[in-house]
Amino acid sequence: MSFDAREEPLLEEVEQKSNVDAMRVLFVSAAVLMILPLPWHKDFLAPLSPFLVIIFAAFLILFASLFDERTMWRVALADAVLSFLGFGLAAYAATFAPEGSILLTIVRQALAVVFAFALYTSGRTLVRALRVMHQEKQKAQTTSEEYHQQQPPLVP
Repeated sequence: MSFDAREEPLLEEVEQKSNVDAMRVLFVSAAVLMILPLPWHKDFLAPLSPFLVIIFAAFLILFASLFDERTMWRVALADAVLSFLGFGLAAYAATFAPEGSILLTIVRQALAVVFAFALYTSGRTLVRALRVMHQEKQKAQTTSEEYHQQQPPLVP
């Protein structure tokens, strides 16, 4: 029986995985909340036309599918930007959109809350991605320095 010291994932890896899963759920939920009211309320997200709402929802779903545990910082940054734009749009629509039914107002508020959580989660994930990138860069430099120290001098 062999003992593997790494049988259980590190806490940071588990937290990273849960952040990724949360981002997927939040982005897909936001896309669904954006698309569902459109057939009945074309001005659901008042500053945007229905076409732009559909395009934004498609981008949310696309970036939810691109997001994974080993994501590059660029994808994490794009997720943070999408979350920021979505939060601003949803909060604006919840505050200044034309009056509608109470249910429509609740859906707008729920969308703003979903994007607020997405913004928080994507910000944390972006910071982690940048930290991992920095650690990998330092590790590569250390490995390179160790390699060069082990090499014999070229001069006889």
